[in-house]
Amino acid sequence: SPAYLHMLGATARQVDVHLYWFNPCREYWAEILTAREADEDDPHAERGNTLLANWGRQGRETLDLLQELEPIEHEDFPDGGRATLLACVQDDILRLVDRGEAEVAWPADDDDSIAIHACHGPMREIEVLHDALLSRFAADPGLSPDQVLVMTPDIERYAPMIEAVFSTAPAHLRIPYTIADRGARHAPLVAAFLHLLEAGETRAGAEWVIGLAQAPAVAAAFGLDEQALATIRQWVAGTGIRWGFDGDHRQRLGLGNTPEHSWRAGLDRLLLGHAMPVDASFAGVRAWPGVAAGDGMVLGGLASFLDSLEQAAATLSRPRDMASWSRTLLALVDRFLQPGREEEEAVQALRDAVMSACAEAAPALGEQAVSIDVVRAALTAALEGTGGAAGFLRGAVTFCSLVPMRSIPFRLIALVGMNDDAFPRLGVPTSLDRMATQPRRGDRSSREDDRYLFLEVLLSARESLYLSYVGQDIRDGSERPPSVVISDLVDYVGQGLVDRGVDRAARRRRLFERLCTVHPLQPWHRDYFTADARLPGHLPYLAEAATAAAAP
Repeated sequence: SPAYLHMLGATARQVDVHLYWFNPCREYWAEILTAREADEDDPHAERGNTLLANWGRQGRETLDLLQELEPIEHEDFPDGGRATLLACVQDDILRLVDRGEAEVAWPADDDDSIAIHACHGPMREIEVLHDALLSRFAADPGLSPDQVLVMTPDIERYAPMIEAVFSTAPAHLRIPYTIADRGARHAPLVAAFLHLLEAGETRAGAEWVIGLAQAPAVAAAFGLDEQALATIRQWVAGTGIRWGFDGDHRQRLGLGNTPEHSWRAGLDRLLLGHAMPVDASFAGVRAWPGVAAGDGMVLGGLASFLDSLEQAAATLSRPRDMASWSRTLLALVDRFLQPGREEEEAVQALRDAVMSACAEAAPALGEQAVSIDVVRAALTAALEGTGGAAGFLRGAVTFCSLVPMRSIPFRLIALVGMNDDAFPRLGVPTSLDRMATQPRRGDRSSREDDRYLFLEVLLSARESLYLSYVGQDIRDGSERPPSVVISDLVDYVGQGLVDRGVDRAARRRRLFERLCTVHPLQPWHRDYFTADARLPGHLPYLAEAATAAAAP
């Protein structure tokens, strides 16, 4: 915004200021206008490149404001050539020219530099992307996963589907991947800690307790591995543990002092079964015969975990001031979480969020005692804004949000979730938003920001741009439109293609069919296992399903 640029200008009068700016065009383009702007102001106004005019408003105004500072400019605009359809579009923007009739022939059949995929829902988008990447890696052995970037407007929506598809593929077809830009509260370690904070008000049901224990960081803190957790599940089922730490815990919940089927009753049977012969009894407790001689470490870890959890429940049930809550929660982090090497950032983000949430609330609450509900709400809000670029550029396929500072050169860039209602963001203004009713140069606009982001992505793709959207309704198969930026791109490409004897509307339809692959509803459709290169199928069990579905 102008305020920050003016600050940089004032600073530059005292010290050198170096500003690196991603300029999409080597010509001066700060005065070009869209078709609508030109019609309103001056029919002879400079149009330049259509895509740059439609998507580049934010950059255009920034460039204009930078020129007012009279900077010393050092330009570097490499020429990318015009070998592919994508390169032609990028070169047009670089040279500030518009496509004209008969400028370029129809795209070659093997030109997949711009590929559009229409799918039945987000899950199918990720499945199709996985197959497309496998095909790209097979066709180009020099393409490695770290040269692929996948962006989406809503990473939280797509992250579970990414994990479901990419982490469950057969070992020989598994693509290494990493997910960036997720809020810290979605990290397994942080989710486990938020789960722990419910201990003061929970009935300590068997599934709730085991669910907490099987979180990797919690299990590591108490020396429990996967085999130990499986053994504990068998013990819980065999001893009949259902809910409640003990009879006193149930009584505090107002449900009567009955110790049967509680964690204490079950743990007593397990400990006695480990210490005494089978079918032994002592002090009214019958030993559980399912404890093997070598299960002592597992039993000790379970006992330690339950003891710590019961103490935590008692601690979390008592109100206290925010300073005390900060110390309490940090102690619980140290006791219950043992992060792995890849979880160090998450546990540090959790500690920072605990301290910041309590510190921000302390001045307003003073020494007033509050319940854990208040603290948990403040902590959750503090965690929403954390996470940052953790997981970005880790030597694998990178999944991230479509946000600024992510558009850097990759050989293949894929955008998924490019639906008409998802991107660009609508950004509906409120009645108090004066910037929306009387916009000035340099004002922020989420919709214009998103258009410029797409322009940066288009220019950052070195070889291929993969675009995916929900093009068919999963219920009735009705057609859904793509994002307006995809439509703009197809229209722009179409205005310079040679297709004699075909009107513009028919040419656009034909071009869209050429660039866009419409995928079947199911991943085991027979078309995926034919010779059609546009519908590649790689998973063996889906091929078997397709064969079975085609049988009488």
